[in-house]
Amino acid sequence: MKKLIIFCSLILLLSACGQKADPTVPPSGKADEVPSSSVSGTEAPSPSGTEAPSPSVPETETPDCAEPNPSAGAAAGEALDAEAFFRTLLEEHPGASAEELADAMLENEYFLRCRKTQAMDYYPGLDYQYPQRPEGIKDAWCVLTYTDANVFYVIETESGTDGEKLAAELKKHVKPQWQWSAEVPADKTAFLARDGKLLFVMYGSDIYPVKGPIARKAQDLVAIFKDYRTENPQATALETVGYLMDHQLDALYTQEVREGELYGFGRKMTETGIGPAAEIKGFADGALLAPQISPSLFLSYVFILPDGADMAAFETLLKENANLGWNVCMIGSTIIIEAEGNAVLFIMC
Repeated sequence: MKKLIIFCSLILLLSACGQKADPTVPPSGKADEVPSSSVSGTEAPSPSGTEAPSPSVPETETPDCAEPNPSAGAAAGEALDAEAFFRTLLEEHPGASAEELADAMLENEYFLRCRKTQAMDYYPGLDYQYPQRPEGIKDAWCVLTYTDANVFYVIETESGTDGEKLAAELKKHVKPQWQWSAEVPADKTAFLARDGKLLFVMYGSDIYPVKGPIARKAQDLVAIFKDYRTENPQATALETVGYLMDHQLDALYTQEVREGELYGFGRKMTETGIGPAAEIKGFADGALLAPQISPSLFLSYVFILPDGADMAAFETLLKENANLGWNVCMIGSTIIIEAEGNAVLFIMC
């Protein structure tokens, strides 16, 4: 009897509910796939696969974005429409080489976190194995990051090459999970073929304009550090490197550190072998900022010194013990030590 009462209650509860959701519509309201496309008199889908978020979407779900470049053809905060962007890029840079187009992309706010690399024996995101390579390519450059799977190819095709057929061939070789650190696989493609150029993109996540300054070199990071510490003198070392990480190009990780032996100090190579470890002491709070990919030649710390500490002596300790050969793949050439208030930024690169 008790089970019957519970069952009847459930029936009444269900009947009182509102309209049922359509099971054929994904929870996000977005299509799962966006077809590959070329521009041939019709508007092609953007990498987002949908229109920009509607006002009904909570504000916390919409990235806080910078005012976009008018040439990008998007309103503030909109996800990049790759084909519209590419079309404008070609119109604004007629006759430009593949590398020059890649350089122009890096100046746009959507790509400030990206790097460029020439595709010769290795094609990021594609499963070509050396010496295998796609036919019909005269020169190719990639614009990409270390943190997501999106790859933008800027290709100069050989004379007589059909750009659309080349794009179809590239699509067959897309490897969506190529970037191990990416949360979203690059399982969608789009392209634009025109005037001997092929702009081919593989993507999985939307691209939004970058907010704030981006450090393309160590001195840029110093300026960002000083501005942040001036405005946030009470911030911890970990909070400071976290802010710097948001404004650095490389894929980085952060970690709190304590006094003692620290990575990048001591153990210098000598004629008789590896020297002794070095202990770094004299700071009250510290944090490490380093790449996730070890071949990247960059290492940084932020140290917060206690009140009354000898800043000059601490900086000397860092400089004398810094090991420019800390990276087994490459040797660094630059040591930067800058202070703002009681905080010290240390960089080797």
